[in-house]
Amino acid sequence: MKKLNNTQKSGQVTIFVIIGVILIIVVTFLLSNSQFELFESKETKLINQVSDIVDSCIKTNSEQGLFLLGMQAGYITLEPSQIAVPRSYIDLGFKVPSWEVAPNKVPTISSMEYELDNFIQDNAMNCISGNLNALDDIFDFEYENNLQIKSSINQNNVVIESNLPITFSEKNSEEKVNIESYYLKLENNNLGDLYNLAIEVYSTEQKNDILSNLVLDQIYSASDYSSKESMPTEGLSFSCAKRIWTKQQLKSNLVNLNNNNFKFLHFEDTYSIKDLYDSTFNDVNVAKSASQYYENFYTFKLDDPKSSFKNYKVEVSMPTTDVTKKGNYFQKDRFRNFEVSPNDGQIIQSTDMKVDIGLGEIPIPCVQLFHHLYTLDYDVLVKITDLSEDGDNNIFQFPLRIQINNNAPSNEIPFTLPTQTDNQLTATNSKFCAHQNRNNEQLIYAIDKNTQQAIDGVNITYKCLSLSCDVGKTSKPSFRGFERTYAQSSLNTDLPYCVGGSLSGKKKGYFSTNLIIDSSGDNPNPNGYEDLIMIPTKSFKLSEDTVFAVYNGGSGKRIETEDDGMMFISIKNKEHGFSSQALWPTQQGIMDELEFLELEDAVYDVSVILTNENYDLNGIFEIKDWKPEIFRGNTLQIIIPAITEELEDEQFIRFYETSNKLVTGEIDLGIEYGIKFQ
Repeated sequence: MKKLNNTQKSGQVTIFVIIGVILIIVVTFLLSNSQFELFESKETKLINQVSDIVDSCIKTNSEQGLFLLGMQAGYITLEPSQIAVPRSYIDLGFKVPSWEVAPNKVPTISSMEYELDNFIQDNAMNCISGNLNALDDIFDFEYENNLQIKSSINQNNVVIESNLPITFSEKNSEEKVNIESYYLKLENNNLGDLYNLAIEVYSTEQKNDILSNLVLDQIYSASDYSSKESMPTEGLSFSCAKRIWTKQQLKSNLVNLNNNNFKFLHFEDTYSIKDLYDSTFNDVNVAKSASQYYENFYTFKLDDPKSSFKNYKVEVSMPTTDVTKKGNYFQKDRFRNFEVSPNDGQIIQSTDMKVDIGLGEIPIPCVQLFHHLYTLDYDVLVKITDLSEDGDNNIFQFPLRIQINNNAPSNEIPFTLPTQTDNQLTATNSKFCAHQNRNNEQLIYAIDKNTQQAIDGVNITYKCLSLSCDVGKTSKPSFRGFERTYAQSSLNTDLPYCVGGSLSGKKKGYFSTNLIIDSSGDNPNPNGYEDLIMIPTKSFKLSEDTVFAVYNGGSGKRIETEDDGMMFISIKNKEHGFSSQALWPTQQGIMDELEFLELEDAVYDVSVILTNENYDLNGIFEIKDWKPEIFRGNTLQIIIPAITEELEDEQFIRFYETSNKLVTGEIDLGIEYGIKFQ
C-alpha cells in the first residue's frame, strides 16, 4: 500500500471540513425554513396547518380593520346616529368623522382596540369556517363560533392575541388534536405612533386656533376686487359697476385659498417640506420671499414631539369631491355654515359710497365700498403619512374644525339664559334644543295666507337670539296608525324656554312670516294654538330664451354664456321682508329662478345689473315700488338697456338715469325693457 504524505493528508482533511460546513449550512437552512418540517411530529404538522388557517384569516381582517381606523379618524364603523348628523363627517368614499361634532368623540387607543377587536370577531370567523369546511373531506372539526380577540395597538406594531378552541382529527382516526390560542404580531404597522402625532396636531390647534387665524389671513389677502377669485372684506375700489359675487362662488374661492396655502402648513419635528418650497417657487426672486413667508407664518411647534415624527408627513387640505360618472356620491359643499354679511340673499356685492349733505345722503359715482363679515363653520382634512424607509406608507387622517364668527376665530362659547326657577342654564344650540329644556307645549298651525287652510309638511323652526332649534313638521294627526283624512295638519310640540322667540316655517312654494311667541309660560295664548302665516310663492325660471341685452338701442342679444355677459337680478318686498335673487348664466338649479309672492298688491324694489367677464358695467336699471303682473303668464322675459363702450366716471350717472327711464317707459323706443310676464 502506498503511504500518504503529510500534504496529501492535509488536503483530505480540508475536503472533509468543507463538506461538513456545507452540511451544517444546509441543515440550518432547512430547520429555519418554516416549510421544511424536519423531525416534526404528525400532531405538530396538523396543528400548524390549522393554525395557519386561523392566523391568515385574523391577519387579513386585522389589516383591513387597521386600514379603516387610519382612514376614518380612529373609527371602523360609524353608528347610525353619527351618519344621521349632517356634515358630521367628510365623505370621501370613506367617512371621516369630525371629532368636534356630536355624537363623535376623540378616539383613544383603547377605543380603537375595542373597535378592532369587534371588527375581527365579526368578520374573521366566516373566513375561518370557510377554509376549515374546505378540508371536510380530510378532517373532522369540532368548534363553536366564539372567536375571542384581544388586540394591542403599540407605537410600531400591533399584536393580536386570539382564542378559538378547535378539536379535530383525520377521517377514520380516533386520535384527536386540540388547539385554541393564537398569536399574531404585525410589524411595521405604526398606527399607534401616527395616532400620537394626530393628537399632538389636534391639541396644538385647539390651544392656538391656528387654522381659523390662517383662514382669516387668506381672506384678507384676497382683496383684489377686480378679480372673481377675490374675497370682499374691507376697503374700496374705483368702479362704476358694483362688484358682485354669489355665495357659491365665494365658497369655491375659499376652498382654493385653503388648498393653495395649507399645503405649506408645517409642524416642526415632522417630515421636512423644504423640497416642496424648491419645487413650487421656480422664480428665484419669488422663492425667497414666499418661502420666508410660509416658514414664518405657516410653521408651528408641537408641545410634545417624538423623534419618530420626523418620518411622518402632515398635509392639510379641504377635499372636494364631485358626482362620479355613475353618480355615486356628491359632497362638494362641505360648509356647515357659510354666511357673508351684508348680503342680498345669495348675492354679495359692494355698496355705493354716500355723503350726507344735510338733506340726505347722495351716492358718489364710481366708488364702491366693502365691509363684509364672514361666519364660517367647516372641516379641513389632516392626513398623516408614514414616509420612513421601512414603513408601509400607513395613513392616519382626521378632520379639524374651522369656526369663524364675524371675522373672529371662535369656539362655541356658552352663555346663560334665565329659567323659570331663576337658575342659570348654559345654552348652546344643542343644549337649547335638548329634550329636557323643552317644557312649553304649543299647538302650531301653518296657514296659507290666500286660502286660510292649514298646510301639511312645513318644517317649523324656533329661534331665540342667536340660537335656533328645529322643532318638527306639521302633519295630519293619526288614530291607531291611520291618518285622519279630514283633520287639519298641525304640529304639537314642546318649545325651548325663551322670552320673545320667533317661529318660522319652511316649505317649497311658500315664504314664511315670523311669528313672535313667548315660550316662557308666563303669557299663554288664550286660543290654545298659534297660527304661522305662510305666503304662497310663484317661481319663474331663467333661460337663454328669456334674458336679453339691447346694446346702444339696437337689436337684442341673448345672454347665453358668460362671454355674452353676466346678469344679476334682485327683488325685495319691504312689507313682508321678502327677497329673491337670480343670476344668468348659471348652473342648472343654482339661482336660476326668480321667486315672487302670490299677492295681488305686493310691490318690490328691483335691481338688475349686467357686467362683462371683467366686471365692467354693461347695463343697469333700478325700479322702486314696482308692482309685477305675475298672474299674466308662467314665463318672464328680462330685457336690459346695455352699452358696448367702457363707461367713464362722468358718463355713469347719465347712463343710469336714461336706463331707468327706458325701463319705466318715460322714454319709448319701441322696446319693452324691464321684466315682463307672458
